[in-house]
Amino acid sequence: MIWPFKRKTKNRAVQKRGRRGYAAATSDRLTNDWQSTSLTADGELRYSLQVLRGRSRDLAMNNDYMRRYLKMCVSNIMGPKGITLQIKARGPDGVLDKFANRTIEAAWKEWGRRGTCTVCGRYSWTDILHLAAEITPRDGEFILEKVSGKPAGNKFGFALNLIEADHLDETMDGLLPNGNEAHLGVEIDELQKPIAYYFLKDHPGAHIWTSMGQYRIKVPADRIIHSFLSERIGQSRGIPWAHTCMKILKMIEAYTEAELIAARAAASKMGFLSTPGGDEYTGDDKDDDGNVIDEFEPGLISQLPQGYEFTSFDPDSPNTNLPQFLKAMLQRVASGLNVAYSSLASDLEKVNYSSIRSGVLEERNTWRKLQRFFIGGLCTEVFEPWLKMALNHAALGPLPVRKFDKFNAPIWQPRGWDWVDPLKDEKANAQAVTNLTKTRAEILAERGLDLEDTFEQLAYEKELAISTGLVQSDTTGGQANEG
Repeated sequence: MIWPFKRKTKNRAVQKRGRRGYAAATSDRLTNDWQSTSLTADGELRYSLQVLRGRSRDLAMNNDYMRRYLKMCVSNIMGPKGITLQIKARGPDGVLDKFANRTIEAAWKEWGRRGTCTVCGRYSWTDILHLAAEITPRDGEFILEKVSGKPAGNKFGFALNLIEADHLDETMDGLLPNGNEAHLGVEIDELQKPIAYYFLKDHPGAHIWTSMGQYRIKVPADRIIHSFLSERIGQSRGIPWAHTCMKILKMIEAYTEAELIAARAAASKMGFLSTPGGDEYTGDDKDDDGNVIDEFEPGLISQLPQGYEFTSFDPDSPNTNLPQFLKAMLQRVASGLNVAYSSLASDLEKVNYSSIRSGVLEERNTWRKLQRFFIGGLCTEVFEPWLKMALNHAALGPLPVRKFDKFNAPIWQPRGWDWVDPLKDEKANAQAVTNLTKTRAEILAERGLDLEDTFEQLAYEKELAISTGLVQSDTTGGQANEG
């Protein structure tokens, strides 16, 4: 009788310890409405992707803060010039091959002009970068098709075809006859590697389908650039970046609209004059059918018909708590978008140097991370096949195809930022160079500049100043003196 009792006591202790596990996993009256799921990443998206993408686009068209965020992405990730290319190909001796580098850079610039780099001829390479920085956060993904050979329609034998995410058929899902699986329009093998993409020939929202319906086009994966931020292992499609705060943004839009209408009603308050008989005044307070006009407008004074009583409508608007409430909601939205509240709301009130510097520096780390994402997932994915096709089509002059590996040495320079306080940061950088804790290349890269280009420009300006007599040459090797 003792042994079973001890075992029973032990089981109770185990159960008691189990109840002291993770609080977030408990089920009680406070967490009964907290839904959980164990679906895969694609399983979560299967019935949500189309709605998420559509609502994100609606916010982009009609919500001020969503539009502001998308423009912030374009401005901070790409900047006005986009991500620029520099080639640093070197010879066997380690010296830069300036001729090859300049040839490739000039050809890339020529290819990137509008009318050349895309099969439709509508976009330049900078336009594509700007579109990618706006479409990817809005739709969650950006898709390009690489078109090679004669269909490219240019001397480089390479062009791009932009494809909207709606064409990638998310209904194509399940086991395929060849043993592979289709996940939301993407065919993958047993190693989870994309093999092919299934696109709808026509955009689902372009027109009403015929009785024959839509049909799909299967495109090999090596022809597709599918760029999206992956949040889970095995994820096949991208998610709109604002998915955690889209509901709040929509509620903010409805709430501020209601406050605006209420404030307008309060500012257009009516006054009524009533006489004992009620029929002395024959104004325009009735319409042609004899109905009493019940609309309000600023400065309106009217008379109530006999037998009517007036109940004042006095809306308490604008709400004095609106600014603080709106700020609290936008701070949540800014956290969901991983940007500074002051940047999203364009609110610099009560902002000092220390606070804005802290917020800006943290936000810039986010932008730099996204710049790296687009460099690896878009720029490099485009440059390598372009270089190979350009060499094969002899579009790079005498540069030989066999040296592809040598010439494939791109350095992508994204935009940088000016310092928050130029004087303080300039002194700090100068001290860092003196203390050997920072290089000039790092400092210039933070501003979107290249060390070699900067030094070449400085040398050119110095020579120009000497040749024009603005400064005198110093033959001792020191600084040139002003004339």
